[in-house]
Amino acid sequence: MSAVIIEKLKNPTREDLRGINILLPQQAQKPRLLTLQELRRVISQACVSMFVARVALGGKKPIVGMASVIFYWVPTGLIAFIEELTVDEYFRGRKIGFKLVERLIRESKVKRAKHISTYTNPSRLAANAVYKKLGFFLKETNFYRINLFLPK
Repeated sequence: MSAVIIEKLKNPTREDLRGINILLPQQAQKPRLLTLQELRRVISQACVSMFVARVALGGKKPIVGMASVIFYWVPTGLIAFIEELTVDEYFRGRKIGFKLVERLIRESKVKRAKHISTYTNPSRLAANAVYKKLGFFLKETNFYRINLFLPK
């Protein structure tokens, strides 16, 4: 396999959008696919750092993985939160998720976040293994959500 390139997504193309929209159904049960304008809106936020994994295939470098880290300030300091770590099912088992999370950790250290949190379904064994290998630990807590707008 070609070398994996991890890079911050800055100026997404239609091909990048296509790659991300291929990943979304692999990480959410009922995903809403993005438009290019929406993707640009996401990455234009100062609080969002979105990274993608690419591999060289036939002269192209498609996106085969993605992950974002969101930064926000609270009274006790800067917090980082990982969202949407996803690796294309055809490229799993090649440490791409591990490399993406390593890059998110580096970004969080540069920005001086006091800690990084995330959540993942217990059934996602590979994702859970990546987080544990990189030093994340389970925090016993209740995680609450209210769905305000559900996709149709």
